[in-house]
Amino acid sequence: MLVVRTRTAPSPTGYPHIGTVYQAWLNYAYAKKTCGAFLIRIEDTDRTRFVEDAEEKIFEALDWFGISEQESPRKGGGFGPYRQSERLSIYQEYIKQLLEKGYVYPCFCSQERLDEVRKERQKKGLPPMYDKHCRNLSPEEVKERIDKGEKYVVRLKVPENETIILNDLIRGEINFDSNGVDDQVLIKSDGFPTYHFAMVVDDHLMEITHVVRGEEWLPSSPKHILLYRMFGWDMPVFVHTPTLRNPDKSKLSKRQGHTNVVWYKEQGFLPEAVLNFLSLLGWTHPEEKEIFDRKEFIKLFDFKDLSPAGPVFNEEKLRWMNGKYIREKLSEEELLVRIRPYLNLEISDETLKAAIPLIKERMEVLSDVNHLLTFLKPDIEINVEELKKQSKKEDLEIKKLLTDLRAGLATQTEWSTPAIEQTIRGLKASFEEWKGREYFMTIRVATTAFPVTPPLFESVELLGRELVLKRLDEVIEKL
Repeated sequence: MLVVRTRTAPSPTGYPHIGTVYQAWLNYAYAKKTCGAFLIRIEDTDRTRFVEDAEEKIFEALDWFGISEQESPRKGGGFGPYRQSERLSIYQEYIKQLLEKGYVYPCFCSQERLDEVRKERQKKGLPPMYDKHCRNLSPEEVKERIDKGEKYVVRLKVPENETIILNDLIRGEINFDSNGVDDQVLIKSDGFPTYHFAMVVDDHLMEITHVVRGEEWLPSSPKHILLYRMFGWDMPVFVHTPTLRNPDKSKLSKRQGHTNVVWYKEQGFLPEAVLNFLSLLGWTHPEEKEIFDRKEFIKLFDFKDLSPAGPVFNEEKLRWMNGKYIREKLSEEELLVRIRPYLNLEISDETLKAAIPLIKERMEVLSDVNHLLTFLKPDIEINVEELKKQSKKEDLEIKKLLTDLRAGLATQTEWSTPAIEQTIRGLKASFEEWKGREYFMTIRVATTAFPVTPPLFESVELLGRELVLKRLDEVIEKL
């Protein structure tokens, strides 16, 4: 019986992208569903773009989402090493096999010559492929140049006039004309492999059964198929997932939207809500449910159910979904714990606990707590102009209302929401010429400092008698 083995192979050339999490989540879910293994391999052969702490950030991101691997550089396993930079001797062994069979060849072309070839092809409207200049050098010349110490790369000898067939699990059969496939560099002049060679060797040796990657790798697939064929290895199942897109249908990138996983964490998105959202990109729940937990997705998910069409990454919908999770999936006690790291205001746990029922319905992300509870800051100065704008009354009329309000609040025996509501609503009868909205908005701004806050009466209770009376005194003095 085939044991399913999936992998995610991020490159430490930058900080983790939400698209990396999407790929990891699909691989993880399928491995879990089939009682297989999910591993992480670090593809760090691009030394020119290597970022020192990127690998650490990748693991931090996956841990935050609860995407746990069975094998990786940090956990080890029976198929390591799991960093490509530690597998160079393996690649040398396998490239030697292909050299001996004549499936690959050394190329001595300088970068200057390659640039010229590319420019000439571009002038003719041709794709920027290598012109195979070194493909037919004699063995004697190759040996002589290597012995002289000339730098060289090793290229794939792509057969001519052949149809290369890719069978993709969600896209079906795709045919490629080999004449349009470049003689890809497999080993660079520094001895490091390119992605194309290392990926195929590693996936075979690590017994990966399902190669799952973004559709941007489709054009490279014929090179990988040729390598499997040249080695005589069984093909894995290929799955090219849809590209995540911005609302304008452009590819989700750092230039548009928010792709860095750290941003989602800093904003206060819940990892479980983000995974729920990612699950719906290219996949539909059989019951067309939008909210479901990770266990349900793992149980139901299959790669063959993915749509090849590029799904839109709609941040507005993600915010809506995150708000649903905050309101419906978190108890007030759990929300209190999760909010604390995002709170920039000096508020006691007791006050925060009392505030949570007031703000929970208005929250989309955890960091919303700061603007929702800014009204609790004791040193806020009330904007009298905003007060006048909301009331649409003369200064003396506003002053009369706030003076009477202050007297009523100062003398009430119980400082509770029902008592405060009774005082404020009872006072309205003495100000019949005030429209309801103008009346309550004036009181809201005079007590909380903002035209938009949690419910008025609850907010006044939370502020406390001393601070409310102090604010009313300051406003009355300014009028």
